[in-house]
Amino acid sequence: MITTRTYHRYFSIKKFLPLFCELYPHKTPDILKKELKILAKNKHYKLLVTFYNNTPVAIASLTEGFLLYCNKYLQISNLYVNKQHRNLGIAKSLINQAEKHAKDSQCKCIMLDSYVTNKTSHQTYFREEFEIKAYHFIKTITND
Repeated sequence: MITTRTYHRYFSIKKFLPLFCELYPHKTPDILKKELKILAKNKHYKLLVTFYNNTPVAIASLTEGFLLYCNKYLQISNLYVNKQHRNLGIAKSLINQAEKHAKDSQCKCIMLDSYVTNKTSHQTYFREEFEIKAYHFIKTITND
């Protein structure tokens, strides 16, 4: 049985850490724990978790914000479905849940970032009626 739960800020980091570790294999579990604790303190943060037979198999982070060009928005990040549970409609379900949260919060749009090389996710987002509106530029700051 597949179910999805929404966690409002507070959630068991330990229980969902394996999914974040799969998504970010270049980070250590200790670093991810620290970063997730920071995320969980954000009053606009929610975590969607999909369970398959009571085992967490997918995640998506939701954060509300406001920008002048689009007004109130919902940002989806960390959308991940583990490899054994792909092609079951879980990503679509998570996006639908995010859209419900956006509507309930009176957001004007949903935005997300996807790595340029992640063609599989692009197919999913196009199928769910997302469109490319801009480039997301990043400049890494080093604290020497």
